[in-house]
Amino acid sequence: MTSLPIVSPRLTLRARWGGLLLLAFTLFWGAERALLGATAPDWIWGEAPRDNEVRLFTRSFTLAAKADRAVLTFTCDNGAEVFLNGQRVGRTTDWSRPANASVANRTQAGENLLQVVARNSEGIAGFLLQLELTLPGGARERILSDTSWRTLPSPSRSE
Repeated sequence: MTSLPIVSPRLTLRARWGGLLLLAFTLFWGAERALLGATAPDWIWGEAPRDNEVRLFTRSFTLAAKADRAVLTFTCDNGAEVFLNGQRVGRTTDWSRPANASVANRTQAGENLLQVVARNSEGIAGFLLQLELTLPGGARERILSDTSWRTLPSPSRSE
């Protein structure tokens, strides 16, 4: 007789709903970007996610001038703090509710640096970000989470 693993119905339901919400969010964001003729941000993390893991993500970008408008949208399973040029510009603790922030006042002509401290409580992990910039004269740029981001575990904050 084959024994089946015992799984809590509550845990199974939570995992199914969590997976469905993650899929729906990704599809919605991807569809919105496709309709606007743009690529979608990618969910990123390190290699294999670990429970109670904290990761650092960084991405630098160069602007010809300080942005007239800059809208940051991001989320993370399970939580994250985002910094732009050394200033905290946003925080989220619920991956199903993306955080938004107007960050034009934190941009600068020349090199800019996005830094993220991302936390995974348990199970799957991912970080998603989009920064839409409008420069003087109307030129637009977009910074998306993708494999170009540098990431490493944070040994001082992981358990």
